[in-house]
Amino acid sequence: MPITVGTRYNIEHTLWGLVDLVYPPNCAGCGKTGTQWCADCSSKVLPLYGRLCRKCGDPLPHTGSAKKDLCVECLHTEPAYNTLRSYTLFEGLARKAMHRLKYGGDHGLGFALAWDFATFVDTLGLSPDIVTAVPLSPSRLKQRGYNQAVSLARPLAMLMGWKFEPGCIYRHRETRSQVGLGVWERRENVRDAFSSVEELVTEKKVLLVDDTTTTGSTLDFASCSIIKAGANIVDCIAFAKAEAHQDHPI
Repeated sequence: MPITVGTRYNIEHTLWGLVDLVYPPNCAGCGKTGTQWCADCSSKVLPLYGRLCRKCGDPLPHTGSAKKDLCVECLHTEPAYNTLRSYTLFEGLARKAMHRLKYGGDHGLGFALAWDFATFVDTLGLSPDIVTAVPLSPSRLKQRGYNQAVSLARPLAMLMGWKFEPGCIYRHRETRSQVGLGVWERRENVRDAFSSVEELVTEKKVLLVDDTTTTGSTLDFASCSIIKAGANIVDCIAFAKAEAHQDHPI
């Protein structure tokens, strides 16, 4: 299905373009002046397709047969969400872009990346009632000044013609950085860290967006909160999928 660019997206994209005229950007991938994300870097980031776990989207072994098309982790503890899919791997140019989006103060980079992200998401056949983003804690949001997941989710929703509802989920307690934590420690760190607003999610199909996922624990417990609040189903998407040994600060 062709992606139709709506008026709101065009207006905001134009505003970011005006900012770029005053403060010329460099490509987040290669550093070329004049654009936040150049066509050459875009073409080199490969979507994550192939034989994937039907729940978390992790690549499955090329040989052998995974039981029910589930990875070992999902067989052991099946996540609350319906599906999780990641656009690409957290490596190379995508890794550079995600680091700049998170730590470079480049809030507008989300708009530049949203077209590639939306093109991938369009292949998934999703039809959510609302789109939301994994929330930061109030202290981390104050420190960073913006939520990088929102920077991706909002223009994505505009491009896809879906309703964006950032206030339907919030983080009600502080959590440690996931860096250096094992799989079990990651789960315990974010367990019961989220709350959702019933009147905004009840009987809704929700699409939950994050910038980068590693073990999926954050998306799992955020999804659990949304479902407990009455949502019919939660699907999750992330721009990049990192391996456990590729720890990235959050």
